[in-house]
Amino acid sequence: MNSVLLVSLRSGRAWAAAFCGRSLGLALLWTAASFSRALAADLPLVRLDSILPAAVQVGAEVEVQITGADLEGVDAAWFSHPGLSARLVKEKVFGVKAEPGVAEGVYDMRLIGNNGVSNPRAVYVGQGTTVPKTGECSREKPMELPQNGAVQGATVAGGRDHYRFQARKGQRLTVRCQARELDSRMNPVFSVLDPSGRKLRGNERRGFLDFEAPQDGAYLVSVQDLAFGGGPDFYYRLTVDESPVLEAVLPSAVEAGKANRLVLLGRGFKGGRPSPSKAADGRPLEELDVQLEVPSNPGVGGADGPVATSASGLRTFSYRYRTEAGVSNPVELAVVEGPVLSVKPVVDPAAAPVASVLSFPGTASGLFEKGLQGVPLEFHAKKGDIVVAEVFSQRLGFGATNSYLRLTKDGAHLAEAYGPELNAGGPRLSTLHNDATLRFEVKEDGKHTLFLSDLSGVARPGRGAAYSLVLRRATPGFSLVAATEPPIEKADDRLLQPRGSVLRAGGTAALRVLALRTDGFDKEILLSAEGLPAGVSCAPTRILAGKNEGVLLLNTEAGATRNLAQVRLTGRGEDGKVVGVARGATARWMVPDYNTGAGEMRLTRGEGVVVATSATAAPLVLAPEAKEPFEVESGAKVEVALRVRRTADFKEVLKIKTAGFAGAETVKEVEADAKAEQVKVALDLAVLKLPPGKHTAYFTTQSKAKVAGRDVTTTAYSSPVQIVVRAPAPKPAPAVAPAKEPAAGVAQPAAK
Repeated sequence: MNSVLLVSLRSGRAWAAAFCGRSLGLALLWTAASFSRALAADLPLVRLDSILPAAVQVGAEVEVQITGADLEGVDAAWFSHPGLSARLVKEKVFGVKAEPGVAEGVYDMRLIGNNGVSNPRAVYVGQGTTVPKTGECSREKPMELPQNGAVQGATVAGGRDHYRFQARKGQRLTVRCQARELDSRMNPVFSVLDPSGRKLRGNERRGFLDFEAPQDGAYLVSVQDLAFGGGPDFYYRLTVDESPVLEAVLPSAVEAGKANRLVLLGRGFKGGRPSPSKAADGRPLEELDVQLEVPSNPGVGGADGPVATSASGLRTFSYRYRTEAGVSNPVELAVVEGPVLSVKPVVDPAAAPVASVLSFPGTASGLFEKGLQGVPLEFHAKKGDIVVAEVFSQRLGFGATNSYLRLTKDGAHLAEAYGPELNAGGPRLSTLHNDATLRFEVKEDGKHTLFLSDLSGVARPGRGAAYSLVLRRATPGFSLVAATEPPIEKADDRLLQPRGSVLRAGGTAALRVLALRTDGFDKEILLSAEGLPAGVSCAPTRILAGKNEGVLLLNTEAGATRNLAQVRLTGRGEDGKVVGVARGATARWMVPDYNTGAGEMRLTRGEGVVVATSATAAPLVLAPEAKEPFEVESGAKVEVALRVRRTADFKEVLKIKTAGFAGAETVKEVEADAKAEQVKVALDLAVLKLPPGKHTAYFTTQSKAKVAGRDVTTTAYSSPVQIVVRAPAPKPAPAVAPAKEPAAGVAQPAAK
């Protein structure tokens, strides 16, 4: 508890005063109450709460203040881009530098210390400077916005902040308020006001607004949280400049390894032309033709990128339009194979829609039209084809869209689809989204028509958001998400907290791995890892057939030193041909109970999953004594001996659970004395009905102890044990008795 209070009180006086203002005391009380439950139960684990400012100027070094917990020995930082670096200036202050070649956008920063690596926090890299909020920031006494710069502040609970800027008559300006993309809790609502306080323009729940000054003079920007929340976690970065605005890019899908011709829709373009399309708010748009070179393998290591967990497995390319006046907001483009058909918008809404002809397989892209009729797309397919139509819109950043697909042939309704109903990750790691996927088997050759509409936009004025629709043959597969949180051990555990992947010396750590299966893939997935830190090993584990979740177990040698690596976590199908590479995921904020608080997980930026070793010894270790796999016949009994090692004072009986293979949850818990150095777990394969083949077992337990002066409940995992079950040997055929010689005097049948 005290550590949280000390970090908040001692970190960066100027920035702390600017952020907290009059709500400092209330914010600290809220922080203490919210985090007490988690800190009382966790091992020391470095946590990064905020970076102040959360912005760096390209080509310059900026001093930033950090706040968090368990920051002992924090003296280095890691970034998702190699062009970003940091040096320790003093306790909780880093000098962060962005090399001139770093593209403008959002990147991840993590801290490295004695307690491992922290969770990531977003940092914006741009051209201008960022200054802290100062003064009263009321409507009567607003703060002057810096020219060619930004201000970073935090809202006071129940209040609004006000800033003043100058504009010329007819000058077009863009007001931006970054919050969610910087991992803030704030849902920003901001408006442009005239000097009397009359509202001229509002952001309409978007991260920007477009404003044209009606006359020369001073104007105000009012900023608040949607639910009037406030405190240090409700921070934002505000700019007013002439940078361009991107409403959409058409097509919203691009071909990998090619030069793609695109049409930008938005405002503030240099040399743009009027567009027949309008924005969702009914305002006129401009168009501009550009050419974009897309690399063959865009990867996930650049700026921006989708961070919703539902976007795992998507190939995307982040695009920003750059001018001398500034850089636009980012737009995510789906990366596909083959050319993309651009669907032209309807000019006359009263006329019957004309269907666009799409090849199969193929990709179409356009803007959602108003109404339930939707955009018609025609294609030809043959009897027996398994066709999948998948929409990409909400996962690309158009959060309000809710797509609906309807399939017809010769006017007859065949099938329909909405967004998926299966949430593979549950409430902790939600994978739900509103992008529809329709899978069907073609019953007869001929022309089919797909109608695509946006259920959330059927009544709104103007154009809807952009979509891409991929029409492909069914290809069973999966994508992976590796959550930097321990696997769930208790049904009533609803805690979410930002955390990194920390491997303590001599121990085994578990990563929760989620499989998002597609097109009916239901087979077993073999998990493995490459590029591990020195002294760390990983025996393959499995996600069982038909299941969506498993664990990857990382074993660290005793005496390991502090280290960090980007680990490539892969999953393979039984034949080795179906491969998925995991994206990392972490909680954005601390939430004691995700049923009562707004919990949210997000994908991490950068290639692979970031893990770190710590020289601190694991407090409790379960180590299998057997080094080789158990090779047994079907129905045999296996006894696994586990060595128990402790570096802390444990006084509870250990209850050892079995996990890893199908039916492991039915194995009875084995109890071991708090001081026991060995425990044996018996597995009856006949009762468990383990079929012939390779199986993985591991063992886990929870216990309370005092570690680093803190009462904790720690979870220990064993490294995996491999069990190879052989089919029973065929029973030999019964021996055939030799024919007996007839006894003397016995009559024999006459020969025929």
